[in-house]
Amino acid sequence: MFGKWLEANCQILILDEPTMGIDIGARKEIYDLVHRFYRESRREESYLSSSDVNEILEVADRILVMSGHRVVVELDARETK
Repeated sequence: MFGKWLEANCQILILDEPTMGIDIGARKEIYDLVHRFYRESRREESYLSSSDVNEILEVADRILVMSGHRVVVELDARETK
């Protein structure tokens, strides 16, 4: 299913807990697919919602921490690792 969305030539990709409940090997494959999608398509944006901090650090360039429907902190993922 995930691969279908990556091949759909979508303008924006919204990922909500994309690796919840899957094993470490499959997670790596999904991260590789997401990175390849952005390299090849030259897309600039996507949105990832995750409760897994390691997943956010693996995939994101910029991190927005929200509370009460508001952004309370903005972080550069490269500086956060």
